[in-house]
Amino acid sequence: MIVIAGAGVIGSAIAYAYRDSDQDIVVLDKATFPGSGISSRNSGVIHAGLYYPRNSLKDRLCRQGREMLYRFCEAHHVAHRKIGKLIVAQTGEEEDLLLKLKEDVAEDVPLCFTESFSPAIAAKKALFSPESGIIDVHGFIMAMLSASGAEVLPGQQVQWVKRKGDRVAFQVNDEIEECALFINACGLDSFQLFGSVLFRPYAKGSYFRITRKPPAAIESLVYPVVPKASPSLGTHLTLDLQGSLLLGPNLNWVDDLDYHVDEADRDDFHAAALRYLPWLEAEDLEPGYVGYRPKIAGPAFRDFLFHRDGPVLHCLGIESPGITAALAIGEHVRKTLEEAS
Repeated sequence: MIVIAGAGVIGSAIAYAYRDSDQDIVVLDKATFPGSGISSRNSGVIHAGLYYPRNSLKDRLCRQGREMLYRFCEAHHVAHRKIGKLIVAQTGEEEDLLLKLKEDVAEDVPLCFTESFSPAIAAKKALFSPESGIIDVHGFIMAMLSASGAEVLPGQQVQWVKRKGDRVAFQVNDEIEECALFINACGLDSFQLFGSVLFRPYAKGSYFRITRKPPAAIESLVYPVVPKASPSLGTHLTLDLQGSLLLGPNLNWVDDLDYHVDEADRDDFHAAALRYLPWLEAEDLEPGYVGYRPKIAGPAFRDFLFHRDGPVLHCLGIESPGITAALAIGEHVRKTLEEAS
């Protein structure tokens, strides 16, 4: 039996990767419904793979996963839209960052300079990424779980896991069980099973909704250009599948989980967005929601981390572009464990 802890987008993708396994696949989740954790609180963006160091796991798995994701969505009728992304510059220095970004991605990701975008968006210069998009994350999770054939057990809190010879012992809801393989895909809780505080403090991201109708239709994502080493992609504009406009997320390191949007952040959001949405007023913003990323703390770039201890594998720091990369992550996890056996 293969046990996967976590029924979010990563746990579901791993279950899908094992869909043709001759072992029973069981997915445990502490929540009542799959995808109720951090997978339910994000921008739902499909990333093209522009920002990550060449040959890093984030770079490679994002680009592989994006292609797999679009094919999966078509085959399994998951709602999504390939709307593209504008990356905008307002100063000469930012134009240089755009040029550097285009040079860095080379031929790996389609990216072109454009002057064709909504008059509601202000930019001195802009790049367009046609492969970016948005997705119904919950629909994606449910489609992967359904296609995986896995047994999904809600309300199952995994308390610890440890290697026991060539098998695995773990405690769930105060009962000790065993399995052949155990995969920790618990998102924010994954560090607890791993026995580390890599994710403390927590990376909190708030979103604000734009309540005002723009002066012209906006049909693509809009991101300010940032240095490639930046820990955040800046306050950007996203769309959901219903057409609502959202700003965020920002990035605040906090010691405790708090799902309250701080209205004091409104002015910062407004000031950041005003650079490319000159028609926006502060009163056009209302608090949206809060999401958390299992981002590994530290100023330097932190890649996805897969820590294997025999038949136990911990998925750590699986933040953005985790949704885009999910299907490729699933295959990577299976390959890692099969190579170790």
